[in-house]
Amino acid sequence: MKQNRITELSRGIVAGGFATGLTGVALLYLLNMTGIMVVAFPELPGITELLNNAWANLRLSAVFFLLVLVAFVAALKHLNRLLSQHDVAHADVMRADQLVTLCTTLFFGIGVIWTAIGMRSALLYALGDPGEAAQAGAFAMLQRMVDGGILLALSTTIVGGIGGYLMRVIKMLVVGRQLQVHFETQANRYHVDVVDRLQQVVEGLQQVASQQERMVRWQTRPQASTSSAVLNKTHAAE
Repeated sequence: MKQNRITELSRGIVAGGFATGLTGVALLYLLNMTGIMVVAFPELPGITELLNNAWANLRLSAVFFLLVLVAFVAALKHLNRLLSQHDVAHADVMRADQLVTLCTTLFFGIGVIWTAIGMRSALLYALGDPGEAAQAGAFAMLQRMVDGGILLALSTTIVGGIGGYLMRVIKMLVVGRQLQVHFETQANRYHVDVVDRLQQVVEGLQQVASQQERMVRWQTRPQASTSSAVLNKTHAAE
């Protein structure tokens, strides 16, 4: 019991630290890319280049991706904690499972939404002036679409798709078996409840049938005695 508590505590600390770290990264990314606060790493130029590439390809969608990822980690931790309990309400497990699924769907949705935003921005920028676009040529048109945000559309599609499917895989690996055991247990409980109720109905019907049989017997006894008395009087008269 003590070892299980220590394990759960360590898992909670790791998950909380991971969620806090992702939130901090999202906040620093937003402040740095918007120019409110510049974060530089002179000894690690690769980090600065990574931030610049993330801003060029993802823009503000990276913040929403990170926030949804933090919510997914917290929801998955909550679901895992519920499944580790013995007497947990089925409604609580269903609600936690739906929250994890919602985070996965939102991750896909962010990729789709920013794809549409990037495509719209690229087309408007490339075709803003139809006459100039017709004279510029195909290469210039492609360059204008890249400058207008076509990379944003493609990058968010890739990140949203890969991230969403990875979240599903992580959920299956972390709580897949526990969820299956929980649902099977709930199904067995339901079947047992149905059998018990049917047994109660059968016992009730048997009691009613027994009472009716007794009533029939009680009603036929006076009629038999009366008919025998009439026969005795008839024989006596003869």
